[in-house]
Order: sequence, then structure tokens, then C-alpha cells
Amino acid sequence: MRYYIVLLTMMMSSIAMAQSTLSGYKAVVRTTVYEDRSMSREIELNYSADEKEAAQSKRNFFQSYGYHLVERIDNDNFYLTASKIIPPDGFSDDPFSRLQLNRNDNAYNYSEDFSNHFVIQDIQNSDLKNDLATAKVLLADVEYQFVVVMPGKIVETNANQFHMDTAAWSYDIEQLLNRQNFQMHVNSTVERNDHALWSFAVIAIIVLAIAVLIKLKFRLRNATVD
Repeated sequence: MRYYIVLLTMMMSSIAMAQSTLSGYKAVVRTTVYEDRSMSREIELNYSADEKEAAQSKRNFFQSYGYHLVERIDNDNFYLTASKIIPPDGFSDDPFSRLQLNRNDNAYNYSEDFSNHFVIQDIQNSDLKNDLATAKVLLADVEYQFVVVMPGKIVETNANQFHMDTAAWSYDIEQLLNRQNFQMHVNSTVERNDHALWSFAVIAIIVLAIAVLIKLKFRLRNATVD
């Protein structure tokens, strides 16, 4: 009897999975920080091509918050890319995540607070909102990778990995379902070679002075000949 109950449960879960609108995807979130404190944001979601309709709620979300959308199909993969420019006020707060950028002279401090609400909302809006176990199976491939490119060179970060001016974090479905918020931060500095600038300025002044002296010499020579 117990065997048949387990088998029936598995069959019901299989039927729910077949009928559900939930689908796994990969997300790559790229942020580029500029020296004027503006930022460009690009969020690329990668679905299987035959499951692109599962991205409809994402389309609606991005459009409502001013993102520019581009869609393409490549090698049986469907890509939904949302992008926008964040002006240099050092702050952006839409429901996807909260960004903040501070600048002190040549030092930049970037922080981001990403909420799992963007993932949980898919489950809450689906037919599996009361069956988290099955929903988790359908979303097993969900992974978020955040990539931030900073001005200058990174000096401190809590990123999983970083190199020179680029930091990266990644979160799988286990982390996304077990944690509500993910805080990322990275500090960088733009080195100004003042010594080199002064040297260049001195050389430019010397070259200019020599040119003026040569010009005066020719003028005096011509005046003597006349």
C-alpha cells in the first residue's frame, strides 16, 4: 500500500511538472561603473528556446521599470536581455536590486543588495506555489551570476572571484531559496600618475620655449640682413 502511495505521489508531481509554467534559466547581470558615477546595467536571461513563454513575467517586470528589451534565439536557446543606463546620482532602487555608488576623490565604493524576491515571485505566481519541492526541481538549473566592472583597480571586495577591475558573484537555486538577501560590495581606486603628468608638462614647456627661441633667432637674423 505504501508503495502505491509513493508511486501516486510521484505521478502527480510529474503531471504538475508537465503542466507548470515554471522553467529553469541562467541569469547574467553585468554592471559597468564609470568615472562620472553613472552606471550601465545589462541583465541577460537564458532559457531553452521552447520555453521562452516562461519569460513573460520577466518581460513585464523589466518594461515596467524602464529597461530596454532585446530578444533573440541562438542554437535552441532563447535570450532575453534587459538594459538601461543609471545616471550619476550614485543610487538606483528598483525591485530587482538596490545599487549604491559612492566616490571619494579617486576611490569608488559600489554596493548591491539583491533580493531573492525576483525568483520567489515566479513560484508564487505559478500553479506550484503550494508545492515547493516540485517547484525546486523545475528551477534546479536557475543560477545568477553578477559581474561588476569598476573604474581603476579593485582593492577590496567580497566577490567569489575578481581580477584587476572586474568582480563576480554566483548564486544557485539552493542559495536563492534559502537566503532572502545577497549583499555584494567592491572598492576600487583610479591611480593618477601626477609625476608623469608634471614631467609631460615640463617637457611641453621646454619644447615650446625652444620653438620660440628659434623663431626669434630667425627674426633677428632676417632683420640684420635687411
